[in-house]
Parts: sequence; structure tokens; C-alpha cells
Amino acid sequence: MADSGDSLKRGSPDTGHAGTAGTVSSVMLRQRRKLVRRAFLLLTLAIVVAESLLMLTVGRLSAPISLSLVLLDTLALLLLLLPALYFIYHRPLTRWLDEMVTAQSALRESEELFRTIVTNSQPVIFMIDQSGEFILSEGRMLASLGLKPGQVVGQSALEIYKDFPAVIFGLKTALSGKIHTDIVEVGEMHFDIFYSPYRDSRGEVAGCIGMAVDITELKHAEEERLQLERQVQHGQKLESLGLLAGGIAHDFNNLLMGILGNADLALKDLPPSSPVRDCMEGITQASRRAADLAKQMLAYSGRGKFVISAIAINNLIEEITHLLSVSLGRNVTLKFDLAQSLPVFEGDATQVRQVLMNLIINASEAVGDKVGVVKLSTGLMDCDRDYLDGTSIVRLSTLDDPPAEGSYVFLEVADTGVGMDSETLAKIFDPFYSTKFTGRGLGLAAVLGIVRSHAGSIWIESEPGQGTTLRVLFPSMGALAESPARELLLTPAEKAWRAEGKILVVDDDETVRSLARRMLERQGFSVLTVNDGLAAVQLFAERSADIACVLLDLTMPELDGEACFDELRRIDPDVRVIMSSGYNEQDVTNRFVDRGAIGFIQKPYGVDELINKLRETLSG
Repeated sequence: MADSGDSLKRGSPDTGHAGTAGTVSSVMLRQRRKLVRRAFLLLTLAIVVAESLLMLTVGRLSAPISLSLVLLDTLALLLLLLPALYFIYHRPLTRWLDEMVTAQSALRESEELFRTIVTNSQPVIFMIDQSGEFILSEGRMLASLGLKPGQVVGQSALEIYKDFPAVIFGLKTALSGKIHTDIVEVGEMHFDIFYSPYRDSRGEVAGCIGMAVDITELKHAEEERLQLERQVQHGQKLESLGLLAGGIAHDFNNLLMGILGNADLALKDLPPSSPVRDCMEGITQASRRAADLAKQMLAYSGRGKFVISAIAINNLIEEITHLLSVSLGRNVTLKFDLAQSLPVFEGDATQVRQVLMNLIINASEAVGDKVGVVKLSTGLMDCDRDYLDGTSIVRLSTLDDPPAEGSYVFLEVADTGVGMDSETLAKIFDPFYSTKFTGRGLGLAAVLGIVRSHAGSIWIESEPGQGTTLRVLFPSMGALAESPARELLLTPAEKAWRAEGKILVVDDDETVRSLARRMLERQGFSVLTVNDGLAAVQLFAERSADIACVLLDLTMPELDGEACFDELRRIDPDVRVIMSSGYNEQDVTNRFVDRGAIGFIQKPYGVDELINKLRETLSG
């Protein structure tokens, strides 16, 4: 029994409890029955003696009676009383004793079962009395709180959890007679706690009984689900805005084609001394700035990788150091921390410069009117999946194409400005969003698009009053040498280059067709024009032998440029094609990578760009 009791106190399961209780019950039952038999015999003897005495007394009073007659009379009475006494006293008493022993045994087994369940339960089960003192504290989860079962019994729950208002409120609510549930954070753990009053025999609240279930893992899983949901929503928003920006940029480039192309043709025909020349050059410059804006929209859409080369980030920074310095306010100091011997990464230098300029300008504006510092750093880091998926800083890259593990060249801009809260952080990459004033442009939205198109990632860390650190990561190419993009500077011989033959211009925009015809005819070509892909295929099938090259628009009704290209190649596998589009070269050439060599020219283009691309295609 002592061992069994100790086992129960320790809270360890004991499968022998039922057998032990059964043995105890049978022993007690035999002892109780022995006592009943002895009591029955004593009672019978007492009745016999009393009857004998009664008869003797009666006999003396009435007449003389012999001793033998008394004994016979007593014996007869005893024989009559024995069955009655047996049925009257023995059976009910035995039955009552049996029922009492059975009930006590069942109660003991129930108590042992209850104690085993409570002691070995995973949740914390507790009880407090009306004064707030613990009278029960059990459950394996107590260990996660640094407690042992029963350790706090006798201590005040209101005092122990005085620093947890939610717990105190739940206990007091239950002590007032009401049921209450709540999710409470205790340290780094989360508990779902149920509080309920328990009452005494008079129906008055005697205390509180409760259960606390550890839901920390569920809470973390829910937070991860919400974070993923926010990321998916953010990615969908970026995708929608990207498609919109890309479509606008494409149509805008077609419109600029008419402005820039006509202005460029007019400049070719104007003498150097013409008073109109300055106006035409102003139109050309404004058109090219508008084309740069369209490039930013393409960059935001993730389609902005234009002239690909191996970029050495430190060299690029050195080239624009003066421009970076003049972009800052007089109260802001620019500091450099450039790591040496960095590998190159693949990208478009113009777009990376745009990223750098935008980050520096934003950092300067975050400092405001006070004296502050903007620090520009570069370096190389190996990023594993844990780092790329970490939650200490916010990842704002694409969700459908997350950055791969590997070596990254990073560009980091840190400022001592006002910092940002979580609500502002969620909006800084939205187009035209600004904390200063509205209508500022694409800004960081274009930065995000550029980084996405370079298969990189953006990380940002900021707190109000603590400044902001923004890190841009580009996948490293290792030790590959730089291959800077070639600038469009035509030599006199290239400018004087002329060729003969027919050029087929395919574009659904009348302005583009007209401008391309005039540009090509200036160079000595004969020009055929059609407004859709079906007409182009029909015309090429009839006159393929006379056509030297096809200038083919990518986006057209009926039969688009991609399908038209396949039909032209089916007719003549050696046909020379220059694809023309408002989208960028990388986006277009990726779609034709397995279909043979083609040329590409992006709208809007001028005379020199078109002639140079045509010369490269025909001479190749």
C-alpha cells in the first residue's frame, strides 16, 4: 500500500491499482462477515437467556415449574427464533455491509484513476480556493514553466501572476462565478486557458478550476501562415502592377516612336544653322527622357534587363561618386565602406546606377534637415536558405521565383534618419508612394522591379528613430571579367554605309510603319509594309526571294510576331528578321532562344539605331 501510495504521489501510471483494490476489498468482506456471525450468536444467546429468566420469573409468580420444562420451553423458543433472527438480522446486515464495502472500493478506485489522469495529463490542471491560493497544480506542461506538480500548492496565484493582467482577470472572473477563456502569453509561450468556478454544497462559489493548454506551436504556425498570406498578396499586387506598368510602357513607347522618329528625321534634313534645329533637338531630348520613364515602368514590371554585361560594383560606384555627392543635402555626410576584390555580377549597368541613385536620394531625404550620415557599403556574402528565408529582416523579393542559395554581391545603404514603422515598410515599394509628398514617381518600385529582373533580392531593416538599412543582393558570377556594353557611336564609314534590297516592315501602328519606311528609304532600301502577321506571311510567301530582311513587330492582332516568325522560318529557314518591340531585348530574345539568331531593336528608336541594327543583321 505504501508503495502504491508513493507511486500515486509521484504521478506515475500504475496498472496494478485495480488488482490491489480488489484484494483489499475481499479481505475486508471476510472480516466483516466473521463479525456479523459472532454478533448473531451473541444476540441469540442473549435472547435465550432473557427468555429463560422470563419464564422462571413467571413460573414463580404463577406455579411451580420444573427445570426440565423450562429447558424444553426455551429450546422450542430457540428453534422458532433462529430462522426469524436469520432472516431479520443476518441477510440485510450482510447485504448492507457488502454494499458499503463495494462502494468504498469503487470510490477508492475512482480517486486513484482521477489522480492518475490529472497527474499524467499534458495540459496544466489547477484549482484555487476563494482566497486565491492553489489547492491543485498538476500536468506535465508545468515543466515547460520550470515548475513541478504541486509545487505552488498553498501559494497565492494572484501574487505569482501579478505581472500577467490577463491571468489575474481570468481568475477573478471565475471567482465571481463566471466562465472565462483567454489566450495568454507567458514569456515566449502561449496558453489557451479555461477558467470555471466550482461551488460548494450550498451553491456558493468555493474557488476556481481551470485548464491551460500550450498552443505555442499552433500560434507560431498561424503567424507563419499569416506571413505567407501577406507575402502572397504582396506578390500578387506586384504582379498585377507589373503587368499594368509593362503594358503602359509598351504602348507609350509606340507613341514616342512617332515623336522621336519624326524629330530625328527632321534633324537629319535641317542644316546646322537652321533656327528650328534647337527646337527639334529639344523635342528629341524630351522624347528620350520620356523613353527613360518607360524604361522605369518596364523595370518595375521586371522586364527591364536591357544591355547585359559583367558589372564590377565598386567601379560603377567610383564612376558616379561625384553625382552621388551632389545628390545629398549639405547636412548629410556620405561615407564609403567598399570591400575589395569583389567578383562581378551580370546585369545592366544603367539600371544598377538607377538603383544606387534612388537609394542614396531616399536615404538623404530620410535624414531630413538634421545633421546625419548616409553610409554606402559593398561586400560579398554566402546566403543559405535559412538566411534567405529568415524573419529577422523582411524579404521583398518575388515569391514565385525566390533567390537561390549561393554567393551574392551586395550593395547596402544605411542612414541615420527617422526610420519607419511596419505600416510604412509595407508600402514603400508601391508606385508613387512617398512619406514626403505625392506624385514623386516610381522610386523604390522601380528599384524592386530592377532587382527582380536581375534575380536578386532586397532586404530592409528599419525602426522609428533608429534609421534604415537597405541591402540589395545580386547573384555573383565568380571571377568573370567585365564586358562593358558597347555604346552606339557610329564611325563615318558606318554612317555612310548603304545597301540595296527590299525590307519588309510589319507593324500594326501606321505611324511606326511610315517612320520606318522613311528611315529605310533614306538609306537606299526599297520598303514593303503590311499591318499584321497574316498579310506578312502571304506577302513573304510570294516575294521571299526579293526580301533581304523583315522588321517585325512583336505584338499584333490576328497573328502576333512570334507566330509570324515561325511561319516565315517555315517558308525560308534562312530569313533575316529584326524583332521590334516596346519591351526590352532580354524579354524578347528569351522567347526566341531556340529558334535561330535574330536581331532586336527596342522602340522608340532613331535613324542611326535602326540603320546600325540593320547593318549588323545583314553583315552577320
